[in-house]
Amino acid sequence: MFYKKIDLQYYDNDIISNHPDVQQLLVKKDFEKNWNAQLFDLKSVLPEFYNWCEDLFNSKITVTRFFISLPKTSTKIHVDYGYNTALNIPIINCNNQSKNIWYNVDPNKKPLEPNWQHDASTVNFAANNGAAIGYPPDSIIGPIHEIVLDKPTLFNTSIPHNVVTEEEVHRIVLTVRTESMRRSSNISFDDFIKGH
Repeated sequence: MFYKKIDLQYYDNDIISNHPDVQQLLVKKDFEKNWNAQLFDLKSVLPEFYNWCEDLFNSKITVTRFFISLPKTSTKIHVDYGYNTALNIPIINCNNQSKNIWYNVDPNKKPLEPNWQHDASTVNFAANNGAAIGYPPDSIIGPIHEIVLDKPTLFNTSIPHNVVTEEEVHRIVLTVRTESMRRSSNISFDDFIKGH
């Protein structure tokens, strides 16, 4: 399975979308790449929602960050290093001109080394260093499924995937991850969503 859309409690997208961190991201011009990840102190902004997530997933939150994809771009095809699952919440510009796509890849082709973002030591809230394992173009067989991220979604990050943004605007998603979503928890995505 690729995803499962879920309903949230205690979540207020107006509070998140109007937060100064998000407003700065919308006007920022000097992003390093066509996909960017920025840590976010979700607990201080929506504490009831934060606690609800930990209760729902019966696990501590490990990281909360924004995933920003730039206008008219496609991110590299990748799997998330260390996680099978993520809760992805659409914040801004997640409409029909933007989609997530999963792919078949040639299992005989070696994936690339993880591309790390080391930023967890810069904050005092739930955070970890993030990484993605990319796939070279000659390893991609083709797309197998796609969705528009129009609702909060439990997302299978262990299947190669990417984001395609066709609009002239930034797309911003809030991703929340817990200890139980880690690969080291030995809970596959399919097993994870059976309980949620």
